[in-house]
Amino acid sequence: MIHRVQKTKNFTVVANGLIRDGRLSPTARFLMILVLMLPDDWAFNQRGLATTSAMSVDKVRTALRELEKHGYVRISRARNDKGQLGASEYEFFEVPDGQQPILEKPTLAKPPIQRTNLQKQHTRKKFQNYQGRKWDYAKLAQMEREYLDKKVAGSDN
Repeated sequence: MIHRVQKTKNFTVVANGLIRDGRLSPTARFLMILVLMLPDDWAFNQRGLATTSAMSVDKVRTALRELEKHGYVRISRARNDKGQLGASEYEFFEVPDGQQPILEKPTLAKPPIQRTNLQKQHTRKKFQNYQGRKWDYAKLAQMEREYLDKKVAGSDN
């Protein structure tokens, strides 16, 4: 059982895609959620994030690299007039930069094979032969598989 409270102040809304992103370690997720909790004009640096999160600076650095790798943060450093590198600037994205939100039901890596019109016509003829009879779907499926196997075997020659 989950006991919830009414959220009227002091709460953060986070996209489920971030929480469900399996590419991220729990530490990186926690750090990103912590960042999203902070005000938009917050001055970010690794030491400050370490203090706020109660993690070591090394853990924060590792989590930031992971978030950068997956597009949740863009880190840049500008040079001053003398050519020296300045402080790092962090730009955080609730959804990975340049990507669509992660879908709850991902698309298939290998989409199903589309049947040709000839295969569909042949199947329709077989179905038409069965009109008026009780439909034996298992038999029809087996007949279609046999037909397709013959077509594949014939195209290999």
